[in-house]
Amino acid sequence: MNRILMIALALSSVSCWVDDELPPPCGVGNSPVEAVAPIVPAAADSQVCGSIVATLVVEEDGRVTNPVMARSQFKELHRRKVDSAAYESAVLTAVAKWRFPPVPSRCTKNITVDFQRLDSNGKSVAPESPEVHLPLETK
Repeated sequence: MNRILMIALALSSVSCWVDDELPPPCGVGNSPVEAVAPIVPAAADSQVCGSIVATLVVEEDGRVTNPVMARSQFKELHRRKVDSAAYESAVLTAVAKWRFPPVPSRCTKNITVDFQRLDSNGKSVAPESPEVHLPLETK
């Protein structure tokens, strides 16, 4: 009896997951019209270089819903392991506030946020505070 119940629960979980599938990808060039930069807490280790990719849904009216972490990758600097949780949380909080132009139907977008510092020659160096490079088009 327990085995049947476990199988039934597993199948119901799968059917719920299928209902929550992400919409198709947004078209190329769909840049945000409003973007908030991530604010990393001062207590976070600022000696990092890395990037975070968040996946979000753009609603028909341009609002962002369901931002989730797709992946994050950080380099260890000065032989210290990077705790990426503060950076991931900051990115998810920020992109949830973004707005895009209206779209014909809901779509999915991946956003990459890079944390790095550049020296006067444009080379990446260990940052004292991260620079966030947002995927924005400037006019």
